[in-house]
Amino acid sequence: MKKFFFLLFLLCTFPLCAQNQDGKIISRVQAQTTRMNPKVLLERFPLKPGDRFTAQAYDRAQDELHDMRVFKKLDFTLTPRADDKLDINISAEDGYFIFPL
Repeated sequence: MKKFFFLLFLLCTFPLCAQNQDGKIISRVQAQTTRMNPKVLLERFPLKPGDRFTAQAYDRAQDELHDMRVFKKLDFTLTPRADDKLDINISAEDGYFIFPL
C-alpha cells in the first residue's frame, strides 16, 4: 500500500516539476543502454541540446521512445544546472527478442 501512495505521489508531482523547467535551454541529452548503441536512442529522441524545453515536447519525446517498443524499462531524469539550463538523462533497459524464422 505504501508503494501505491508513493507512486501516486510521484505521478501527481512530476508534471509540476516539469512545468517549472519550461523555457529553459537543454544543455545536454545523455543515454545509457544495456545493449543498444546509445547514439541510436539519441537519434530517435526529438529533443536536442540547444532546444527550448517545454513539458509538452518532453512528454511527446518520451512517448516516441516508448512507441519503439524495444525497451523493457525507460527512466527519464531532468537535472537543472547552475547556468539556468537543463540536462536530460535517459536510462534504457532493452529486452531480449526472438525473431521468427
